[in-house]
Amino acid sequence: MTTNIRLPTKQKAIFEALRGAGDVPFDVLFQAIDGPEHYRSNRQQQRWLGSYLTRLNRSLRDHGMVVQPGDLKRTYRLNVV
Repeated sequence: MTTNIRLPTKQKAIFEALRGAGDVPFDVLFQAIDGPEHYRSNRQQQRWLGSYLTRLNRSLRDHGMVVQPGDLKRTYRLNVV
């Protein structure tokens, strides 16, 4: 995978957490980008994280990568397309 990808800080943190890790629970990704502490429910965390994943996917598209739901519940993984 290409490692010379220029990304904003939070997108880069998500990318680094996903790279080579297989299925990563979304709460780990949420913590990696210092999500708001008042977002306690899984739904709130996933909704907040979703906007960053969408932007990250737009950036990774040109590098042949995409963030998709993982094989396990409540996880995401970085895939090569």
